[in-house]
Amino acid sequence: RLGIWKHTGIFNRTDDNSAVNGASGIYAVINQTLWQPISEKETNRGLRMFLEYARSNKGVAPVYQHFGGGLLWTGIEAGRKDDEIGICKQYGRIRTQPGLLWKYEQTFESFYKFFVAPWLNLQPDVQYIVHPGGSYANALVGTLELNLQF
Repeated sequence: RLGIWKHTGIFNRTDDNSAVNGASGIYAVINQTLWQPISEKETNRGLRMFLEYARSNKGVAPVYQHFGGGLLWTGIEAGRKDDEIGICKQYGRIRTQPGLLWKYEQTFESFYKFFVAPWLNLQPDVQYIVHPGGSYANALVGTLELNLQF
């Protein structure tokens, strides 16, 4: 996928706080199946990868450039064909501002989504964030997501 976007609102620049009319950006996302069981072409089982890139106005958005990529394995075992396990790395470039210690933030993430029932799944997720916001100490974040479908 390739795309462009534009927001027509009024924004304050991050460097001098002056008003600017509009913000815009570009993005690209690549998804590719790396492996799928030959006998299960009609299912979602398999190993996939993704790469992403995005860029926006440097003077408007504090995080103005983003790179990311990861792997997703659906149906890691035949008996749990809908479960997903994934890992990814994200990197964001941060516009230089007074008070910022670093010009980037990066995240390492892993999760496992397991289906308890066709209408219920749980997803524990762990993220290690290096330089959150460009000015904070590294952080370890854990979440548990509960999804109900009805």
